[in-house]
Amino acid sequence: MSKFLLVDSNLRKTNNSFSFKSRNLFEQQFHNTIAQLLYNFPPDHITSKDEHFWSGNKRCPHVLKF
Repeated sequence: MSKFLLVDSNLRKTNNSFSFKSRNLFEQQFHNTIAQLLYNFPPDHITSKDEHFWSGNKRCPHVLKF
């Protein structure tokens, strides 16, 4: 019985670690990077040529929440 509890406990720690790393990767790829991009170039940003930055082939991204 104690071996089962030890294995179960280690498995939970591994699953929690995997979930934590997965969440951090998601936050970095789909939240932080896009939020920084939108901070530098907001949706209404105008370039030095008096054109909208988010026009043509560039579509304004949206931050995803987990």
